[in-house]
Amino acid sequence: MNRSTKNIFDRILTDYPLLWNTRFPQMMLALIIAHLFFFACGYVSLNLAALRNYDNLLQVGGVTLYWFSILCSIGFLIVWLVYFLRNNAFKVYYQLDKNYFLYQWIIIFVIVGGSISFYESFHAGVALKIRKLVPEKILVQEVNILNRASSFMPVNRNDYFSLNNCENDSVYYDASWLYYKIKNNSEQTMEETLSGEYRYDSTALKLIYIELQKPDAFRHVNHCQDIIKLANYPGFISAKDRQEKRQEWLNTERIDSMQKAIQDLLDLFSKYSFRHNFNADSIARMNLSDTIFHLEFFDGDNRNYTDYDNYDPDYMQVENYQYERYLIGKLGYLKNGTRNILNLADERYREENSSDDRKQFWPYLFYIITALSLFLFTYRLFSRKIFLWSIVASIILIIFLSLITLAAKDADTSFPVGVLFIYGLLLIMALITNNEKAGNKTFSGVVITLLAWLLPYILLFVVILADRYLIEHTHYSFDNPLRDQILQRKYPISFWISHNSDLIIRSNLLLVFLLIGFVFPGLARKWHGKAEE
Repeated sequence: MNRSTKNIFDRILTDYPLLWNTRFPQMMLALIIAHLFFFACGYVSLNLAALRNYDNLLQVGGVTLYWFSILCSIGFLIVWLVYFLRNNAFKVYYQLDKNYFLYQWIIIFVIVGGSISFYESFHAGVALKIRKLVPEKILVQEVNILNRASSFMPVNRNDYFSLNNCENDSVYYDASWLYYKIKNNSEQTMEETLSGEYRYDSTALKLIYIELQKPDAFRHVNHCQDIIKLANYPGFISAKDRQEKRQEWLNTERIDSMQKAIQDLLDLFSKYSFRHNFNADSIARMNLSDTIFHLEFFDGDNRNYTDYDNYDPDYMQVENYQYERYLIGKLGYLKNGTRNILNLADERYREENSSDDRKQFWPYLFYIITALSLFLFTYRLFSRKIFLWSIVASIILIIFLSLITLAAKDADTSFPVGVLFIYGLLLIMALITNNEKAGNKTFSGVVITLLAWLLPYILLFVVILADRYLIEHTHYSFDNPLRDQILQRKYPISFWISHNSDLIIRSNLLLVFLLIGFVFPGLARKWHGKAEE
């Protein structure tokens, strides 16, 4: 160690003993290096060919990433705790600054959070690489290509159903099952065909049935589906605009325009390493020869071919039925793969379009960080004896609550009610025992520790109970379009809690952080002032 470095460490030891005791500077330096390493690994893990293997960010790296991240987290925390737990100025009654515990709580939270989130840096590196591989401008262009060519390369009969058009884009009917049922039971009446069907209400079923009697129930003009919808992106072509252009091409027999649209999609398949041997001209002519060619195109088993990369239909003619069966399966595979790639890029640009529940993931991560940090913080505030007895008491409470839950009629409600009831008892006992003149010191310390450990979950259980209460009363008005207004009027508190659960869950994290930083250290100081037993 050179002289300047030694002077820095001496200065920290003398002027900032908390930083020295927690090894905060050394840990932050080590964590920054580790996170940069994971970030670099994430960045180099992807290329255009590899994009086809994933459809959301969390899949990149696989299980190996999480196991490696866990092992690194355990290693970092063990090394840190060896130094951190050596000394405790509070337990040896040093005179401490009034904000000492607040700063210690923040340091513990930061180090624990940094030590268990290495995989997030890996995903940040992946996200940056995706932005480089598929910039936003290219993303919009390729989504337009995928959407534009989709109607000429069908994979789903329902996309062409007359009720699934641009004028009725708020509803999407699944009519294929009823189409085949009618086809295979042509002698049955409408009542007989629809008997026992519950996919839709009776009015919708009759509407679909009547529409399927028309010879043009499935036509190109009806197609108005977005394979991927990027409504908030500049340059995105809407489904209605595509429909108008597509119908113009079909009416005027613009085979060159259709060929170009299809070829662009085939080139996109090749770009992302999806093997194919389709011919844009043949597919375009199939569309012109029969604008409802897909009516027969879908009949029969189209799931026979799964090894799409190795199956070779070159010897087949376009008119061959087997080729059509192969084509629909192959196209479904290729279009879904390309869609997954573009969705992977999309979730990095517009978080609201994320398919991997990233918004929900962050609160869970912070709850885990809070729980682990609380575990360490209470160990620093109280004696080892208190800590061990608190663990024993927690195990007993869990067993007790589990038995109560098993014996109760409503298991979903009994456990959160039991937790809230026990927390209320602990609060009362803390008020009675936590003073300098009364109460058993060990018992009082265990009560305060349990209060701290349970604190992050109290509001969560309140949200669960509110949700359960509304569910119990929702079925009375399930078919009523004014259901929410009725529930809001009858059960305003439960309704507000249930419909603001995300806000409550996130706000609870801040509330817990402040209570642990400002309130519980005061209780611990008071506890230390009690006479020894």
